[in-house]
Amino acid sequence: MEIVSLSYREIRKTESEICRSNKKDCFTLPRQFRKKYQLKAEDNFSVTDLGDGSFLFIPITSRISRLGNEILDIIKTEGISSDEIINGIDDEHAQYFKENFQIS
Repeated sequence: MEIVSLSYREIRKTESEICRSNKKDCFTLPRQFRKKYQLKAEDNFSVTDLGDGSFLFIPITSRISRLGNEILDIIKTEGISSDEIINGIDDEHAQYFKENFQIS
């Protein structure tokens, strides 16, 4: 883990917003941060207690999960059926083996 030290002047230059915990002990991140970092409601965070009442929140969304969501969005947008996906995968699989292992 990399520890970064910032001076008070550097901290004041960073984006800062107030978020409030609700009755269920949940925090709502400001919209500008969610949009900037493409955070979704289902994303998980690592929370580190830095002492003195400070916390560090780090999103831990896996790259695979993010790519899967992007693929799902494309499928919905393009109206692609599951049969089309399976046929496309079969075609790509056959082409890959033909090109890399000379199997017909």
